[in-house]
Amino acid sequence: MGGGASDSRRRPLRILFVHHRSELGGAPTSLSYLIRSLDRERYEPHVYSPRGPAADLFRSAGAAVHTGPVSTFTHIWASVYRGRRWLLFLRELALLPMHLTALSRTLRAQRFDIVHLNDSPLVAAAFVARRHNVPIVWHLRSALPGEGADLRSRLVRAVIRRLASDAIAINEDVAASFDVGATIVPNAVDLERFGPATTADAKEHLGIDAAQSVISFFGFIYPSKGFREFIGAAREIR
Repeated sequence: MGGGASDSRRRPLRILFVHHRSELGGAPTSLSYLIRSLDRERYEPHVYSPRGPAADLFRSAGAAVHTGPVSTFTHIWASVYRGRRWLLFLRELALLPMHLTALSRTLRAQRFDIVHLNDSPLVAAAFVARRHNVPIVWHLRSALPGEGADLRSRLVRAVIRRLASDAIAINEDVAASFDVGATIVPNAVDLERFGPATTADAKEHLGIDAAQSVISFFGFIYPSKGFREFIGAAREIR
């Protein structure tokens, strides 16, 4: 027993990051920066996620990737179950048995020290990790809808309080929405990759007239992000 404890102190901390979407976006990109910057002498990163571009991104960042189905319960400001969207919930229910089996198999195959959940919808994954007695760090990236006052928000909040060993949030708004005592850790930015060019050089590269004013939206174009309102306002002040 003493030898096992000594081995645990010597080996890097083995972390299983669980991500829920196959496509690229802000959450997987941010997670890939975190994985890439980890000290490999101290941390051994693994990721469980669906097959697809996000899994490829994690692999390129240096993580050992375990692919499999993921079932989520999505209740965030940009996406709630209502109307026809309840069909998506039925899809998640259909995925649930396969998700529970595959994630449990991954947790049994490796001795993980921490499970990191990459956003609030990973409720089922949290129950699996708790069943395997692995501490959970819950990374909260998207605020709850309606200031988190509805019943579903209260249920999500209760699950996080019950199951998470710790929680982190990307900003004050998200932390206040969940109200679970999350530590605020802003998303990192790779300044070498995103060093801005001069405005004139950027416009020339894109073939835009130097006198033309330019506003850019980056990320998923959700109506709730206000792009329609911006276009309307821009039309008024032309």
